[in-house]
Amino acid sequence: MSYYSDIVNSMHSYELLTGAGAVSVTTAVTYLATTGADAITLAAAQISQLKMISVASTNNTATLNSAGYEEGWTNITFDAVGEWVILRYNGRAWRVVASYGATINTT
Repeated sequence: MSYYSDIVNSMHSYELLTGAGAVSVTTAVTYLATTGADAITLAAAQISQLKMISVASTNNTATLNSAGYEEGWTNITFDAVGEWVILRYNGRAWRVVASYGATINTT
C-alpha cells in the first residue's frame, strides 16, 4: 500500500483515549476523554503525517508532551470540550498547523 493510500484510509480512523496515555500515530484523529489532570504523549511519525487531537469530554485537563518531537511549542493543554489541534510531522518534529481553544505553550 502506498503512503497516499495510507493517508486516505487513515482519514476514517480514530481512537478514543480515556485518561492519560500515548496518542496513537496510526490513526488520523484522537478524541480525548479526560479523567483528571491527564498527561498524554505523542511519538515520532512518518514525514508529512497529520494528526488531529480533539476533546470529546472532560473532567479536568489533558496536557500533551511530545517527548522531544515538538517544534515551536513545549506542551499543549486541553481543558474544554471542542478544543482541538492539528499537527504535522516534518521528519524530526511535530508542528502546529491549526488549533481551536487549546493552549499552546511555546518555547
